Amino acid sequence: MNRFALVVLAMLLCPQAQAEALHFVTEEFAPFNESQDGVVAGPGGEIARSICAALALDCSFESLPLRRAIEMVETGRADAVFSLAHTPERDATMRFTQPFIRSGYALFTRKDQNHSAANLQDFAGFTVAAYGPSGTYSNLAALQQTVPSLQLVQELTFEAPFRMLLEGRYPEPAAVFANWHVGLLWLKSHGIDGIAVAFPDKPIDYCYAFSRRSAAAQRQFARFDAALGAMRSNGALLAILAKFDFAESDLPGDR
Repeated sequence: MNRFALVVLAMLLCPQAQAEALHFVTEEFAPFNESQDGVVAGPGGEIARSICAALALDCSFESLPLRRAIEMVETGRADAVFSLAHTPERDATMRFTQPFIRSGYALFTRKDQNHSAANLQDFAGFTVAAYGPSGTYSNLAALQQTVPSLQLVQELTFEAPFRMLLEGRYPEPAAVFANWHVGLLWLKSHGIDGIAVAFPDKPIDYCYAFSRRSAAAQRQFARFDAALGAMRSNGALLAILAKFDFAESDLPGDR
């Protein structure tokens, strides 16, 4: 057994006088996490529950609007939030685990636009909408460094950009920037066939982010992160992802 495996095993078996409580928050973000009969379901919640059981932690889960969930973690009123992308500006208030799932951003257009894109420059002059404030919108704003002529629109819900694109309510040509897993699921669940992925952008990894203001979160962060790494190594992580129709290609890359 190598040194890393011994360290992980010691963390997992470390006895505690009393099970420590951790409160996890997240948002409705299918297919990564969504509430079913009042219970936070999806791979993000199931992976966390598996780790909590292994570490003998008393974990609770709550689904909230994302901005409220992040604010609770930043102020220490919740211990951790998922599924969250790591951004440098979040490091001041949260500690990020290694990622547990990989997805990606994409630019969606209406099929009747017949827009064929080989690279981002093919979207020069486009109006591009995204949900925000969010990590998605921050990444869209970063695309302006590559394509300065993009005209950005920020909408307050995930659904609004797709509905407005479908109805032709943005100046043409127009596109939506969104997580491609979430976007494709939303389009399918609403029976919308008139919008499709026009260009897949960079991958995005989702993590658990632990509060720097919570003493319990600080005590348990390293143990949780090590257990997550062990799940990746022994195949347990992929097994949970497969239950929710994710593939091996959806495993995150190296940390």
